[in-house]
Amino acid sequence: MTYPETNTPQIDSPRRDVTNGFGITGMVLGIIALVFSPLPVINLLALILAILGLIFGIIGLAVKGRSKGTALAGTIISTIATIVSVTLFIVYASFFNAVIHASGLIKEEAERIVARHTPVSVEYQMTGSGAADVSFSSYIDGAWEMYHEQPQLPWSTETDGRVAHFDVLKLNGTNRADSTGEINCKILIDGKVIAEETNSGSLARVTCRVTGRQIIAQVD
Repeated sequence: MTYPETNTPQIDSPRRDVTNGFGITGMVLGIIALVFSPLPVINLLALILAILGLIFGIIGLAVKGRSKGTALAGTIISTIATIVSVTLFIVYASFFNAVIHASGLIKEEAERIVARHTPVSVEYQMTGSGAADVSFSSYIDGAWEMYHEQPQLPWSTETDGRVAHFDVLKLNGTNRADSTGEINCKILIDGKVIAEETNSGSLARVTCRVTGRQIIAQVD
């Protein structure tokens, strides 16, 4: 007996996606980078991990015959981590620069305060070959203190005080009509010449002037 031939339909086994190693790696790196991206300094490392995760994620998307889900997730997460890391790095860098700048200003102001209370010696000098009219003055706390003499040159006088006491120092000298030689003025702070001027001839005039800022600069 012959039985008729029957065609039995073949049932294909369900297709399973092949694991995407690149995608998984990219997703893991992206997650780690995203977690650490908000942390100062460490977010530099997070940025590197995020870039690597992005590279692996893109490679995972390009590989054929592999699952794309993890690769897509890794690419998205790594992109977000990269943006967060870069943005916060810029924010932190700006903040630290501002703090450093502010610290410098505070230090300068502290040094200026200390300098203003530093004792200094002020010396007025007038040199020449004859007699002269000499006046010297100090602007202290909004008021001028002025002195006038008619000495035979050379002449000098000295005073002591704190930097904060002297806002402006001035020294003027004028040759007498019968003095035709040179006349020279100097203002010295702690023995160092800060201002000097020379002139010559009958009735020649010289003026030396020192400001409080110059005095502070000298004692810094």
